[in-house]
Amino acid sequence: MTPSAREFLDASAEREAGERRTALRRARHLRVLAGGLVAVLLVAAAAAGVAVTGTLNARVQRDLELSRRVSGEALALRVANPALAAQLALAADRLATTGESRGALLSVAASPYATRLAGHTDGVYAARPSPDGSLLVTAGLDRTAMLWDVRDRYRPKRLSRLAGHTGEVVWAEFSPDGRVLATAGGDRTARLWDVADPRHPRPLATVAGHGDTLRHLSFSPDGKTLATASYDRTARLWDITDPRDPRPLSVVVRADQQVGVAQFSPDGRTLVTTDPAEGPRLWDVTDLRAPRPLAALAGHSDKRILSVAFRQDGKVLATGSFDTTVRLWEVSDPRKPRSLAILRGHGNGVSALAFHGERTLASGGYDQTIRLWDITAPETAYAVLRGHAETVHTLAFTADGRTLASGARDSTARLWNLDIPVMTDPSGGVNHVAFSPDGATVASGSHTTSRLWNVNTPDRPRPATTLSGHTDGVFATAFSPDRRRVATAGLDFTVRLWDAGAAGGPLHRATLTAHTDNVNTAAFSPDGRLLATGSADGTARLWDATAPDAPVEIARLDRHDKTVYWTAFSPDGRLLVTTGQDRTARLWDIRVPHRPTQLAVLTGHSNDVWTAAFSPDGRTLATAGADHTARLWDIRVPHRPTQLAVLTGHSNNVWTAAFAPDGRTLATAGADHTARLWDITDPTSPSPFAVLTGHDQAVRSAAFSPDGRILATGGGDATVRLWETSPERAAVRVCALAHPPITPEEWSRYFPDHPYDPPC
Repeated sequence: MTPSAREFLDASAEREAGERRTALRRARHLRVLAGGLVAVLLVAAAAAGVAVTGTLNARVQRDLELSRRVSGEALALRVANPALAAQLALAADRLATTGESRGALLSVAASPYATRLAGHTDGVYAARPSPDGSLLVTAGLDRTAMLWDVRDRYRPKRLSRLAGHTGEVVWAEFSPDGRVLATAGGDRTARLWDVADPRHPRPLATVAGHGDTLRHLSFSPDGKTLATASYDRTARLWDITDPRDPRPLSVVVRADQQVGVAQFSPDGRTLVTTDPAEGPRLWDVTDLRAPRPLAALAGHSDKRILSVAFRQDGKVLATGSFDTTVRLWEVSDPRKPRSLAILRGHGNGVSALAFHGERTLASGGYDQTIRLWDITAPETAYAVLRGHAETVHTLAFTADGRTLASGARDSTARLWNLDIPVMTDPSGGVNHVAFSPDGATVASGSHTTSRLWNVNTPDRPRPATTLSGHTDGVFATAFSPDRRRVATAGLDFTVRLWDAGAAGGPLHRATLTAHTDNVNTAAFSPDGRLLATGSADGTARLWDATAPDAPVEIARLDRHDKTVYWTAFSPDGRLLVTTGQDRTARLWDIRVPHRPTQLAVLTGHSNDVWTAAFSPDGRTLATAGADHTARLWDIRVPHRPTQLAVLTGHSNNVWTAAFAPDGRTLATAGADHTARLWDITDPTSPSPFAVLTGHDQAVRSAAFSPDGRILATGGGDATVRLWETSPERAAVRVCALAHPPITPEEWSRYFPDHPYDPPC
């Protein structure tokens, strides 16, 4: 090869190699650029994801905070505006479920409920149902009366407005056949109206003759006579056989002062009138043209009688006075009335009264409350209804007794649902509650008595019977597994055994007097053969209870240093737990009952341990203490228990811990006025489920119904409350009751950044 050819080939090779090097460099640059672009895209995507996640997290956090805030506002509103409160609680829970939202929903659902009738612009002085219960008339200081369709008591509809009086309308009443309405006014007249068509009432006549404001009126039972009471110091009778042409019959009384009431008895033979000089007086009106005085009712310390009501049988009369009391009178013989009882509880004058049936009386007062009484146990009202913001002036039951109509100076009328899951113990603060094994009865222990309540219908609990005999507070009540026996433990150092299945009511069978100090607890074993008691004398004791008339002490457990507060058997009956003032809970092997063996001492609480409870499967123990905590323990190896979790949240003593029957929920009750539900599906990591509020004082006890649907709590406020434990069932109840629906304006006030979405 010539030198020139070789030079050419070398140059070509060099050029080719250079081109390859250039291509490689370009490829490397492209790879670098591509890699950089991918990296940039990945970073951008990640940043976008972070931004989206951050936005979502921020929104979730805002919703959680809003849900908690609205839940608190719902609780604050439940007395004044229960319909709005119920819907706010449900809407908050649907926005973001929290312990607060569940608690608000369950608490509102367990509160007394009233439907508000808004329309009057001044005080409502009358709210009276028609005889068939389909209509309600309200009358007020705004010079009007209104007719309402209340066939659906939760969704009343205004039908018509009656205008004609030139002064305030202070009373209204339907005739016995419901076809005529009478109204009494500040214009010195009564007016009669044809309300056969309640959408189009027609004036029939004006009853004129009084010289001052009419204050009250009533129809005779046959509907032919009208009685009127006036500030002109007279009560008068009118013949309204033809309601288009009323005629005066007689003047019943010419008093020294204004006459406030003129009320016929149910048989129409007697009229009661009131005036501040003489108080309540009874009149014989069998001769309508010549009424005769029968008797004066002396007893009230203030003769300004504001309200009266006859029981439906006419044998009992109730009178309410500015002296803050209600008095019951036997008036079977109206010539010889006899005082029966004095009902105390109102903080000011009693301005409204109404009877239903033989036992139930409602009273309303200047203290803005309504109280429900069982007149066979008149010591304390069994329920107190709060909601009106001013004096309650009128009360009336519907015929079925399930609804109470009220009217007040606050310009509203209300229809109260008397399916109230709240029981008031007349004896005072409730120390303990327990369900019977069949769930039909709740027992409550209080001052010297234990009371049994029929809770077959949890919305309408009723007193069943009272176990009396202790001379000091009853701190525990326990049912035997067959429900036939009840044990009560008291501060009188005794335990009493009762036969709950005896004909005619519970029968006292035996009294155990071995303890030398307060007896705080009593519990039956699962087979009912043993009874365990614990006392401030520092001992727990086991009793052979197979002979209900003569239980025999078989063992004394005296390892606690101080007071024994609680005893409880494990589900299989092999273990007993005791708790005490020495800050411990102790596990005992009682397979040989007369030789119990201490297995373990559970330490961890920093103050008294009040109570303990076994889980349904017996694998877990819960303790409640004065250190403001409840604790869960693994006791699968009972001689080596281990602490699983500490439940914090109560701000004061935790008095009670109770397992739900499925073992997945724990209830605690505290001196901070709350009961709390905890999800303990994983007992090593319990979480708050709901905070239940409604008691006004410490919640001292809690117990689940056998099916777990209801929680009963007892408190220092003298009430036993029944709580729905399912938010889903509570939501159904809320939507069945709540009316009117939340308005768009109300929605935007509470949920300003969320579109209108009413929960029902």
